Amino acid sequence: MTHLAQASVRQAIFVEEKTLAALKTPLKSQGVLVYRRPDHLEKNTTAPQRERLVIDGDRLVIDNGADAPRVIELGGQPQIRTLVDTIRGALSGDLPLLRRIYDVSGTGTTEDWHIVLRPRDPAVAQLVKEVRLAGGADVRSISSVSQNGDTDTLSITPTP
Repeated sequence: MTHLAQASVRQAIFVEEKTLAALKTPLKSQGVLVYRRPDHLEKNTTAPQRERLVIDGDRLVIDNGADAPRVIELGGQPQIRTLVDTIRGALSGDLPLLRRIYDVSGTGTTEDWHIVLRPRDPAVAQLVKEVRLAGGADVRSISSVSQNGDTDTLSITPTP
């Protein structure tokens, strides 16, 4: 986490796979993630459909290109805020932030580490059973498991 906290900008290619009990095959998407310290995160999905999520501070903007962009103030959406803070906390190496939201346990070395996050807030725990982070010099994956067993795995490959 100390190494992650030193970078002011991170850019990576992502592949996301969502496995839902209601569907026979996983949903897959891909694109580019950009994180800029202290609290800017962009998730630019390029396939199968274009979508851009931009988080600046307490504001989330979702733009699919077809409709007017949707703006969500995170201050009024604590569960969405928690999910956003999870990704930002992981990418920025902000262990104190993650510890405020989750019970944190981890194993491994600086080259190959694994962290399991379990929500402290009962409202969040109703939605998310746990979040698993894996990495080395950079975060390689962020995987969330919902209470019903659905999973969402973001595989991350840093770009030079």
